[in-house]
Amino acid sequence: MNSNQVSQEKSDERIDALMQTYLRRLRLILPKHRRANGRVPGAAIMVRKGNDVIHLKGYGSANLETGEQITPETVFDLGSVSKQFTAYAVLEIFSGAELDTPISKFFRSFPRYADKMTIKHLIHHTAALPDYLDLHVAARLSATDWYHRVLHRPDDWYPQMASRKKAREVTNRQILELVALQRLLPRDPDEDFE
Repeated sequence: MNSNQVSQEKSDERIDALMQTYLRRLRLILPKHRRANGRVPGAAIMVRKGNDVIHLKGYGSANLETGEQITPETVFDLGSVSKQFTAYAVLEIFSGAELDTPISKFFRSFPRYADKMTIKHLIHHTAALPDYLDLHVAARLSATDWYHRVLHRPDDWYPQMASRKKAREVTNRQILELVALQRLLPRDPDEDFE
């Protein structure tokens, strides 16, 4: 799949009909002051069958105040939104006493502090892991305001955009390696929520 394929909307009428029904229902449950402008939050939907994109389309508003519409090129800064889904998935895999398993069992390259850090600490944000964005800046791999700047230049950020340039993206593996290089934690696990 090349970037030109991704940047052009493709529509499967069955998926389009489902999304239009969803948007109509959403408009009905919105408070009256939100219904006046007709804007509703939406989504970008991509459906693939094998390597073929069979549906790619934006629905609803990316910004309710300005009315900017969602397109296949809209950048969604997920940030912390995905944390609860990840936590739920972990809870589907582990239960009860298993949540007290040290993360060193899974991240063998981490220093000894991983022996004191548990799955439960990670889920509850009490693991005391350093902020990977701060580590990235401290390692001089990025400028202090790199995250803010990159969100204002979507052509260098979102990997599916047609106008995307070769950007130095940070992978999950690189973040894990950077965290594993930290020999000391700012505090012990289970002391603070962060």
